[in-house]
Amino acid sequence: MKRLVTGLMVTLCASAPAFAQSVAPMKKEITSFAESFMFQVHIKNTYDQGQISHIELFDMDWNPVEGGYTTHKSAFLGAGQELVVTAMVPFKGEKFKQVYLCHSITPRVNGKGSAYRGEVCGKYIARRLS
Repeated sequence: MKRLVTGLMVTLCASAPAFAQSVAPMKKEITSFAESFMFQVHIKNTYDQGQISHIELFDMDWNPVEGGYTTHKSAFLGAGQELVVTAMVPFKGEKFKQVYLCHSITPRVNGKGSAYRGEVCGKYIARRLS
């Protein structure tokens, strides 16, 4: 039975097209004199159909960033479309801050949702100069 399930999973994976969302740049270091720092990323829907993209900010412990802001929380992107997202993160008295901006899509094919959710995250490191 285990071989049958493994064989079926390999067949399904091999027959389905491989798509992935993208975030660029994936890593960036920022220096700021202000109480907060800002960065921009480009996210892209690489699917051949329009999809809803979700954008989230996490701290280095993978908790939502308190006081963090992104210009988009979610957006519908057509096939191959790209969106610029600006994020602003407060230092909250710290000299160093590391955050992750994640872009996820739950693929929809023929109007039906999928059982999986693809997610990609970029890592952004900031240092505050005083």
